[in-house]
Amino acid sequence: SSGINAEYGGRMAKHLEILSEIWNKFVEMGAVSPKKVLVSEELDEATREKLETIIKKRGGQIVTKEDEASHIVYSAPPKTATSDEIASNCCPCCALPMETK
Repeated sequence: SSGINAEYGGRMAKHLEILSEIWNKFVEMGAVSPKKVLVSEELDEATREKLETIIKKRGGQIVTKEDEASHIVYSAPPKTATSDEIASNCCPCCALPMETK
């Protein structure tokens, strides 16, 4: 919770701390499971490292095999893809293309 308090002040920090505690309890109870994310080797190293940091910070796990992944992040879609196709396959957190299983 110290990271939350450093980023936000006052009531917002307290609310985020409570939500974080609730989420952690759900994980402990097995009500939710951490997302297992495979980050495609197609992405450049700097982008992969940044994504992996974000994923870990948000409680996700990085996996190396496609059959272990609940989510897969790919490189940018081809320029020929329509905006609807792109939007329907993008991660809501970072807007990068992904596939969920």
